[in-house]
Amino acid sequence: MNHDDPRVVDLAAAFPGQQITFGLEKPSDVMAKEIRLRGIKGTSFTLIFEGEAAEVNLPLLGRHFVPDALSAVAIAALFGIDLEKVKEVLEHFRPAPMRMEVLSLGIGKVLINDAYNANPRSMEMALETLAEVKGGGRAIAVLGDMLELGDCTEEAHLQIGRKVGELSIDLLFAMGEWAPVVIESAVRHGIEPERTKVLEGHGEAVSLLRRVVQEGDWILLKGSRRMAMEKIAEGLLEGRE
Repeated sequence: MNHDDPRVVDLAAAFPGQQITFGLEKPSDVMAKEIRLRGIKGTSFTLIFEGEAAEVNLPLLGRHFVPDALSAVAIAALFGIDLEKVKEVLEHFRPAPMRMEVLSLGIGKVLINDAYNANPRSMEMALETLAEVKGGGRAIAVLGDMLELGDCTEEAHLQIGRKVGELSIDLLFAMGEWAPVVIESAVRHGIEPERTKVLEGHGEAVSLLRRVVQEGDWILLKGSRRMAMEKIAEGLLEGRE
């Protein structure tokens, strides 16, 4: 049970069986402290369970992956699996392609390929990760439309633009029908217009990125499945140094 989610806590109140909690904020059976992003190495945290603490180096980039790891630890605990074994499995986990996949473009240039899909919350978490991990380099967001949002579509894209403007994102390139909405919103919320561009397609994105990306830069690719943002990754990887 995710102890940080009040909706889950309410549901669990009616469950008569055994419960094990995990969380980052509220005291729980399984907890994580001192979460740190480690760039291309992923995310580290201190795992706390039954009075024991273990340093875990998770090969996934993003704070939002830590609760997932904690839920796995909680399930393992129910089956009596040793904490050291749990740590070993987590640290050798193989992330799925196109899901916050970290790829080197050579000479200190790093691509986060999160092209598999997108919704408002996952887009915000990916942008937050990009802004945090860039260090002394630049954060470049290359965003495609979020689809299948119905009546919420315009508001969702306005909110993503606002998020970009509020974070330390250095360059914003957007592609798709809603790209102008995202960029207009980002400009209204702080990013300079000259640091944005509406892209006409994958080819233009690859050409532009090859021209502007420099050593130390972090690039995020993200959009809904139908936007096929991975084609940009493929183009960049073909031309890496």
